[in-house]
Amino acid sequence: MATFYTAEATTQNTGELKSRVQGDLASGDIRYAEFTYTFTGTEAASGDTIEIGDIPVGAVVIPELSRVANEASMGGSALAITKIGDSTDDDRYSATSISIHSSNAGVTSLTPNVGASVIPRFTITAATKRLVATFTRTNAATAGKKIAFVIAHRI
Repeated sequence: MATFYTAEATTQNTGELKSRVQGDLASGDIRYAEFTYTFTGTEAASGDTIEIGDIPVGAVVIPELSRVANEASMGGSALAITKIGDSTDDDRYSATSISIHSSNAGVTSLTPNVGASVIPRFTITAATKRLVATFTRTNAATAGKKIAFVIAHRI
């Protein structure tokens, strides 16, 4: 049987200090940032955005470990986060609509935009540190109800 190596394993095979893999690639520190949004009940039917918050410059968002959670009794029967991205790519981290559970509390994982943020990974810059979500609704969301964006990122 043949043995195949990732680029990082090949570099590690040399055993030389100068050839070691960058530390965050071999054993990166994964952190979670939690951002909470409270609905006002006046959000538009579609096209409005929620500025989620900033991820540190130099970090790498890991969308497949990120999620959106919501309280029960949100009100909107068809309330959804349609995409999550930043100022230069509005669906960099999730291009698949995330349904917000209108009756029950719920947690939904992001479906990553593979070509934009997974392979290859995207490193946060000063211009892209603010994450933004776009949402749509059929019925008004209940004022005072909250959703939380839990964003995993490697430092």
